[in-house]
Amino acid sequence: MHDLWIRMSVDSGYVVRKIEASSDVTPFGVCKGAESTLSVLLGERIARGWSSLVKERLRGTASCTHLMEMLIPMGTTALQGVRALNLGKYHAEVDRDGLPLKIDSCYAFGRGREVVMKMYPQHYRPSNP
Repeated sequence: MHDLWIRMSVDSGYVVRKIEASSDVTPFGVCKGAESTLSVLLGERIARGWSSLVKERLRGTASCTHLMEMLIPMGTTALQGVRALNLGKYHAEVDRDGLPLKIDSCYAFGRGREVVMKMYPQHYRPSNP
């Protein structure tokens, strides 16, 4: 019944600079009109309260519920993506024991993966087959 997508561009300060959506398949033709409603988020900063802001601006008849709900996890994803752009600082962060915070933080940074072997060879632990 639905085939939707959203593309959101965020700058290094986590500010939404561009947002576009497409409702390629919807149950009603009028639903496609909701694509442009996301523009109310232009200029907004993704930070604490992003989910509430999205709901406040887009709930009910203001937009499409499905597009609104997709935007909430996109905020988290944008924060992770922009933060990763500052690789030097981000990869230098360590815990109390000196272990880089990136280790085991996601699939790619698992101790037994190639990324860790290349970036943090002293912390690489090959997986046992």
